[in-house]
Amino acid sequence: MIRNNKYIIAIFIALITISVAHAQEVKILDWSIPNDFIASNEYKESKKCGSISFNIPSWVAIIRSYLVIKKKFINDDRSDIFYGGIGFGMLCKTKINLNQDNIKFNDITKQWELSKEDQEDYIEGTKLKSDQIYQLHTPNAFGWVHTMISFGVMGGSYTKIANFCLFNDKKTKQLCGFGNSQYIPNKKQLGTTRFDYTPILIKVLNTAQFLDDK
Repeated sequence: MIRNNKYIIAIFIALITISVAHAQEVKILDWSIPNDFIASNEYKESKKCGSISFNIPSWVAIIRSYLVIKKKFINDDRSDIFYGGIGFGMLCKTKINLNQDNIKFNDITKQWELSKEDQEDYIEGTKLKSDQIYQLHTPNAFGWVHTMISFGVMGGSYTKIANFCLFNDKKTKQLCGFGNSQYIPNKKQLGTTRFDYTPILIKVLNTAQFLDDK
């Protein structure tokens, strides 16, 4: 009986541990709070956006106007210059620009598309495309994440840069941001997902809600 009870307790503790590890938290980015990291003229515009919520795990933080992912990968090591975490700067505006020079919304397919130039842009010396675009669909917004691989400042390395924009369904606000999402130490690792924060960024952004639009 005692042995059985220990077995039941062990299972119960394991279940609690798993649930805690996967717990989500609602975190608020409140643009009405003054922000020292944003220029005064940009703040006057951004504070009109109100609040935006994210339903995210504990290892993702909202710090001022930054989205900080503190995820460590399995078999993580310090060869990655983004070891242990990465940040994306964000800015919200009420004067939206739905289409950009290199990204357009296709009214027929209801999808974001890259310009022909970006679609045909390959990493030099490879058959790998430099640019990718990902669709975002949140409870009350839609948008895109655009990644581009560029040659790094460190000899032989590359960096994947991620830009993103979310537009509320009313098309009166836009939340945009950027940051480095992957460090690629050499040409052999091009196209791999090693230390790639892009999937995490997409998952986090897909939980965003413009709270004042409810």
